[in-house]
Amino acid sequence: MSCLLLVRHGQASAGAEDYDRLSDLGRYQARILGEHWAGRGLELDRVVVGTLRRQVETAEAAGRAFADAGGSWPEPESVAAFNEHAGYEVVLEALEELQASDPKIRAWVEALESSSEPDLETFWKAFRYVTYLWARGELPLAGNSHETWQAFRSRVEGALDELASETPRGQNVAVFTSAGPSGVAAAAALGLDHGRAIELSWRVQNSAVTELLPGSRGLRLKSFNSASHLPSAELVTMV
Repeated sequence: MSCLLLVRHGQASAGAEDYDRLSDLGRYQARILGEHWAGRGLELDRVVVGTLRRQVETAEAAGRAFADAGGSWPEPESVAAFNEHAGYEVVLEALEELQASDPKIRAWVEALESSSEPDLETFWKAFRYVTYLWARGELPLAGNSHETWQAFRSRVEGALDELASETPRGQNVAVFTSAGPSGVAAAAALGLDHGRAIELSWRVQNSAVTELLPGSRGLRLKSFNSASHLPSAELVTMV
């Protein structure tokens, strides 16, 4: 039986000027994953990587560790369809445009502006609130030019279906991606709506693996958001 293994990137640089790069911990998480896969004797027939830097760096670190441990790492293939959604940009627009009309957003903006250091907890609350409305098509942003959640979900599900159709029985494909595509993948397999799909994406941990089994009836979910390769709680991160 073939298997698609979707990997969320390791911890990125939240709060830094450039989020789209792995932190030292993120690189370590990726190396542990590569060592874990090699240690259990996993054979990979194909490696697919989104084009975002944090996704590429995760695949590179995992691949080096996998190869150093004796595994055979296929040449990575870049597939932009597995890039993350535009939720971050949408949230920034919402915080700017909707603070006058939405008391929750206004309170979060005031808290963020009054903090002398990055307030990730407050931003995370705002992120979940705004992206949930966005995914359900209920966010009243004027002139939003970003890819919609519905378009994002369609591109990810289309890429998954294509990958599944191309994967012969018995082969394993690793896909290095982000939390959004991992949530969409699980939601597609379970038949969940947009709101549930984005809620799943909020739960995806850094370097966590979601396994999908292609079949004649579509994708089936084998496991979701597994970070069993991380040996201690302090290595488990969400952003």
